Amino acid sequence: MSYGELKAVKPTRHVKSNTNANQGKVKTLSKGVVLTLVLAIVANQIAALPFFSIMGIMIVSILLGMTWNRMMAIPSDYKPGIAFSSKTLLRAGIILMGIRLNLQQIISTGLSVILIDMIVIIFTIALIVS
Repeated sequence: MSYGELKAVKPTRHVKSNTNANQGKVKTLSKGVVLTLVLAIVANQIAALPFFSIMGIMIVSILLGMTWNRMMAIPSDYKPGIAFSSKTLLRAGIILMGIRLNLQQIISTGLSVILIDMIVIIFTIALIVS
């Protein structure tokens, strides 16, 4: 390649970073996530009351969300965040709650059970992967 050929090559376009796209996604999700967080905090306070303590926070949260949806329309820009909360965050919370409960029980039973659990988990993962 000669110098003249090199001059003819056009510089490549710079690829925009995904920073703006990620910020837009976070902004889109934030409204619905904040709404669900506020409803969860209110549900926690309601569940602490004597009559509602029987139902628990999960039932109170569901009833509060249903009441909110019935009385006031949810704006469309809140829906992606609500969907993210109900799918991703709820699943993560359930998994973490299950891990916490199981780890507490395992720790209380002793080191031998922890080692057996580790062997079973490693064996299961190896079996699934292969």
